[in-house]
Amino acid sequence: AGDLEEFHKNEEIWFAMNAVVNLWRDKIGVNDDGWVSNEGYADAVKTTKRLKDELLGEMMGGKGDEEDISLLHKGWPFQDHEEVD
Repeated sequence: AGDLEEFHKNEEIWFAMNAVVNLWRDKIGVNDDGWVSNEGYADAVKTTKRLKDELLGEMMGGKGDEEDISLLHKGWPFQDHEEVD
């Protein structure tokens, strides 16, 4: 029963995080595939940096430890990637 309870707890967290990421996507202007128009790219970069800085500020304000901060840097969903042909 403990595994099932943990699964449900993690599932709730996952759904909540998905909602947050979708909200951020809307703010940034990123489509579901992670693409941003050329015209919107500069604004998307600025908005992404602001969102990440705000989150890091909260984490460094006592709401996260060094491991959490490291994981945020590694797993930040809005990292810029080079296009590969």
